[in-house]
Amino acid sequence: MALDFPDSPSNGDFYEGFIFSSATGAWRVRRDIFAEIEVLAIAGGGGGGKALTNRGAGGGGAGGYLQFTNSFSPGVYSIEVGAAGAGGTSTVGGNGGDSVFGNITVVGGGGGGGGSDASAGGSGGGGGALSSGTTGGANTLGQGNAGQYKSGDGSAGGAGSGGGGAQTMGTLGANSTGAAGVGGAGGVSSITGASVTRATGGDGARFTDGAPSNASANTGDGGTGGGGSGATNGGDGGSGIIIISAITGINFTFSGGVTQTSSVVGSKTVYTVTAAGPTDTVTIG
Repeated sequence: MALDFPDSPSNGDFYEGFIFSSATGAWRVRRDIFAEIEVLAIAGGGGGGKALTNRGAGGGGAGGYLQFTNSFSPGVYSIEVGAAGAGGTSTVGGNGGDSVFGNITVVGGGGGGGGSDASAGGSGGGGGALSSGTTGGANTLGQGNAGQYKSGDGSAGGAGSGGGGAQTMGTLGANSTGAAGVGGAGGVSSITGASVTRATGGDGARFTDGAPSNASANTGDGGTGGGGSGATNGGDGGSGIIIISAITGINFTFSGGVTQTSSVVGSKTVYTVTAAGPTDTVTIG
């Protein structure tokens, strides 16, 4: 007996084991397991350290960066976008918030040192300048790179080092009045259909004027998980982001606290989530 499919279906509607795709205008067999849902999850970037008198500041570490493809059963999954780490106002910058998709967590970036050791995170913050030297923050395995340490020169302390980025460590800040370190390179992804770099490390700052000598801005990477620059008061990190790419026709329903946009890229629909809190969810199917 022929199936009597509903008239005027909407994208993602189910009927007798079939799912409707508005992109193709056709019904296809629904799978119990959805194959190859691709996710890019980036946590919030760490804040830059505060530059003190004779103490240059380190840049914040980028938020953890993880891109993966998994199969997901229909159901409800946690989703959370990590907040930006605050720039340091006394010494060390604040860590970024974690981002979550289902049971996968990416770790917020570590704060940059302000005349002090830096904090660990997805990528670690860069060490702040101190006459005896400081350590960069450690990274989370598979999610980023450590922040650069800062050697001491026994006197003034010099310039802060760069925070770690998704691809590389930051560079070393010079002693005395030399140049500050530069943040590590970010990760490159084409999940949205265009090649975009995200989650770069924050630049350090020199002690001479407290300004971020290598940075174009004090805040991190345009809101995509970058570390904040060291500065007189450290720059804030960038907030995280979660991007989901799936074959058009798979239905995604987000809870009320989620801020997201969607676009069609070839045969796939891409959802870009820029805000989601600890209790938010996405329902697949």
